[in-house]
Amino acid sequence: AHGQYFEAFEPYIKKGTVIVCMPARSGGDLLLAAKLGAKADDVTFVGFETLPWACRFTDWGKKATILGTKGSILAAVTPPANTPKAFAMLQGLLGVFPNCTYSPN
Repeated sequence: AHGQYFEAFEPYIKKGTVIVCMPARSGGDLLLAAKLGAKADDVTFVGFETLPWACRFTDWGKKATILGTKGSILAAVTPPANTPKAFAMLQGLLGVFPNCTYSPN
């Protein structure tokens, strides 16, 4: 499912963009490279193992209830050298919790 989004967003992706998938599956960075071609070399891909919140639908497709925020979530970053910058940006967006924890690619 992520591939169709990568294709749709491609015209708007600029050099230095951080692309985040929550949750991502194995090979998300490879799929991004296949869909963006050479443009993928100029972006950072972050794949989280799960969503940062425990949620349940209360009205399918319209409304969900957040049951809680997870304490930490694992994420892999491609290229790995961009991990500190990507995590700093994402932690600023998420707040203190969940804590973004590095997972090797």
